[in-house]
Amino acid sequence: MNMKPVFPQWFFKSSLAFVVCSLISLTSTFGQFTFTPQAGLNINWLSLSKDVSGLKMDLATYTSFGGRFGYIFMDKIEVEVGVLYNQRGGQMINSNPGADDEKFVFKYLDIQPQIEYRIWDQLGVFAGGYYGAHIRSDRNVDGTWEEDVNEFKDTDMGISFGLRGYIGRIFLQGQYDIGLVPVGSRMYTDGTGTMSEVEFKNRTLQLAVGYHFVF
Repeated sequence: MNMKPVFPQWFFKSSLAFVVCSLISLTSTFGQFTFTPQAGLNINWLSLSKDVSGLKMDLATYTSFGGRFGYIFMDKIEVEVGVLYNQRGGQMINSNPGADDEKFVFKYLDIQPQIEYRIWDQLGVFAGGYYGAHIRSDRNVDGTWEEDVNEFKDTDMGISFGLRGYIGRIFLQGQYDIGLVPVGSRMYTDGTGTMSEVEFKNRTLQLAVGYHFVF
């Protein structure tokens, strides 16, 4: 006579229910999930791999928006993963004869894992990294825009750190991103006629405002 494996099914269902109930209990007891939409400005410039006579970098301002998903535990520590649309880039002012001034806009979808520590209820410090998947890049040469320029790298990676000041659930953020890999390179000729290949990396100061939802 065949017998149904009642015990294994019952054991599996009971174990699954126990795990789910335990996670719900732990979440309510020790931590909370969060969602944080934010938007702001990126003040960006490009760090050059070498100095070229007559070539100077200027700041450029771009946009940033997205959100972060997090988990708070021990009331002080929040582990987060951000998904943001970030524009980076900069302006190159070239005073050498016959040279053009250029402005670059690199557009990325960033994944940003971070850990925040609340010093006080009104102030937190955080650090982490970012990985930017390149969406497209535009270039302005002496006032004329060239769209969807394909000569730049597909990814951008770096480290980040900063401060968040809280007013209730509203926060103001200052974040500094340091790109660790070159996002592109160009050939430049200085005033003496010497040609050099220059690589550049992103440097970003991000100023943002957002709302910290806690569930």
